[in-house]
Amino acid sequence: MRPIDPGSVGLFEALYSTRALRRFTDEPVSDEDLYQVIDAAIRAPAGGNMQVWHFLIVRDAEKRRKIGELYWQVWTEYGKQYLEDPSRIDSLPRQMRLVVRSTDDLARNIGKVPVHLFFCGPSEAAGTVYPAVQNALLACRGLGLGSVVTGFHRMHMDALRALLDIPENQTAHALLSVGWP
Repeated sequence: MRPIDPGSVGLFEALYSTRALRRFTDEPVSDEDLYQVIDAAIRAPAGGNMQVWHFLIVRDAEKRRKIGELYWQVWTEYGKQYLEDPSRIDSLPRQMRLVVRSTDDLARNIGKVPVHLFFCGPSEAAGTVYPAVQNALLACRGLGLGSVVTGFHRMHMDALRALLDIPENQTAHALLSVGWP
């Protein structure tokens, strides 16, 4: 993916070229780049201008590995038909084949992605978190970072709460995995 100079990116170029990237190198994401992603996220519109979101950054290798285990558990349920019989993937339309294969790759490797950024907020405020997620995606694109949004983690919210000390009055609405493509 071609990095865009953040000073010259056009709105529509960023909108039209941001995509879900599910394959990452193990190159670390700098604090400066991550700060810029979060800075863009906090500038998103929010219901009632209340900014009830919280961001949880996970870089710790052991926690990322455990997040990967939780993600794999969900994928083995949702992708069961493809895991049991990989030839089923070949019968899918081209675009769906690509999605299934890249999702499988993410499920196998998400525990190794350099940064996981959880977008948290009150359970009833999920809608106000997603504009911040979109801004973060666009910031990643502008920096040349790869990113993908997923909600698979929500199937194991109790385990995630315990792992990451997420308070009961908060929900991790979205997971943005970030790294270099």
